[in-house]
Amino acid sequence: MTSLPSSILVPALHLYIYKTPITIGNESPPVELFIQESRGFVETSPEEELGKLVNLVRNSFEPILVYDGQKYLGSISLQNTVFNSRLAYKSRANNNLATNGSLTFDCNLNVAITQMIDYGWLRVPVFNQNHQIIGQISAKNILQILSKNPTFLNIMVTRSRTRLPLVLSDNALVEDAYFMLKSKRHARLYVLDKSNKYLGTVTKSSLAKAFNKVVESKRFSTKKGSPVHNIYVGEKPDRDDHRLTNYIESRVLGLTSPEGTPKEQLIKKLVKSKYDSIVILDADSSLVGFLSLRDLLRSVLFQDTGGDLNLIIRGFDDFKKTDVKKITIMLVELSKFIQKSEPINKLELSNNEIKSAEGKTNGNELMLRVDLYSGKSLLTTETSRDLFLGLGQLIDEIKTQFVKSFK
Repeated sequence: MTSLPSSILVPALHLYIYKTPITIGNESPPVELFIQESRGFVETSPEEELGKLVNLVRNSFEPILVYDGQKYLGSISLQNTVFNSRLAYKSRANNNLATNGSLTFDCNLNVAITQMIDYGWLRVPVFNQNHQIIGQISAKNILQILSKNPTFLNIMVTRSRTRLPLVLSDNALVEDAYFMLKSKRHARLYVLDKSNKYLGTVTKSSLAKAFNKVVESKRFSTKKGSPVHNIYVGEKPDRDDHRLTNYIESRVLGLTSPEGTPKEQLIKKLVKSKYDSIVILDADSSLVGFLSLRDLLRSVLFQDTGGDLNLIIRGFDDFKKTDVKKITIMLVELSKFIQKSEPINKLELSNNEIKSAEGKTNGNELMLRVDLYSGKSLLTTETSRDLFLGLGQLIDEIKTQFVKSFK
């Protein structure tokens, strides 16, 4: 499929937050409008070991399909098993299914994109009612079709954001890359030499090779994470002592564009290319940003109302429930203001009460932080005797910072 029917391409457009329907006009476009011929997927049995599956897929963006004979059981996401859960080499496929559901031709497009974002996939299979594969949905094809529609192209230009690239020096270790990729939710990072020149790219897929070697060596470190591990005979749980340069996947940046290139040109160049991201370089050829297919997928699902917000409120245990509710409402309104233009990863408000010698509250030391999907953070502090006056001033300052950064 190369284009949407004219009946679907209408100006009236309503978008909703992640995990709720995307609609064009009065309908949500079905998956069947975007189905391509399948390029084949890796299939495995329920008893296969995860470690043996790592090298079978071209990258971490590919699902692995699990079948018990002819019966489809579900799919495996290497991003979720290897990175998020740090499962050991000998973990069985049937114990680690990312999803036991499947896309059918009558699903709406939101379902497909949501699966891609949840599990780190850039293409997913489409099944008939007998769980036989009849085609695939790919991020690249979805975006190529949607970008031909001026309404959707404008949404991508307005709502997508270039992100700051993750970089490490050539003396970094596997553990440095592992925790950086996991915490920042990126699929790749860039290795630089001592003069900050590009040496190569390390992806989740290339780093998974450390996971795949069953030797008496470490795999992924617990120093910065949970100390709990499943220990298997013949394998220690982590390999943080390996040099990162041993896992460089490519020494070519791939698709690049100079700093200052208009967003619309970046998007068109990316969706027409064979790459899944575009790297932005300054005049000295230093990495200053990138834009990925997943960023664009998020932009067409993103809205400023509804949905889940990663909201953290600390230091208000002794406050009245009505006050905490009012604080929450003020923060949600702030999130709506920001998310008209950019998604939020986390919004955090913390409070340290200032006490007198008699134990009375003399004021509040407030800190408000907003972590944006682009990788940028907004931070401000305020000391105030009046909690809500102080919070209002914090919110105004965050809005000011955001407007300046957005420009």
